[in-house]
Amino acid sequence: MVKDIHMASEFYRNLGFSYEEIGGHVHVSRGNVTFILHPSLNKEDVRPSSAAAGGLYFDVFAYTDAVDLLVEECRTKAVEIVNGPHYSDQWSEFTMKDADGYRIAFGGGISTKSE
Repeated sequence: MVKDIHMASEFYRNLGFSYEEIGGHVHVSRGNVTFILHPSLNKEDVRPSSAAAGGLYFDVFAYTDAVDLLVEECRTKAVEIVNGPHYSDQWSEFTMKDADGYRIAFGGGISTKSE
């Protein structure tokens, strides 16, 4: 759920996600990753679980082979990175915060970078 469907979808469109309205929801997609954004009737109902004490460090985890590219785009577009990036020969990962405060972790495969 998002507080403002237009603000949330614009956030993802700014990161190169495509946009499609389907039955009152918005689908934002990039490669094999699709997020379905649903407008909340009450803004106070939008509470990312990563903000709860004892919660996970992410609300959504997306596998991608474009970790390096996404990190650079987030940095270029002043998107807050809250964890990482962490690079290794086997796994790369970082976590960003979106317009509603959701922490989205992206991780996958072999990186071209090292820490």
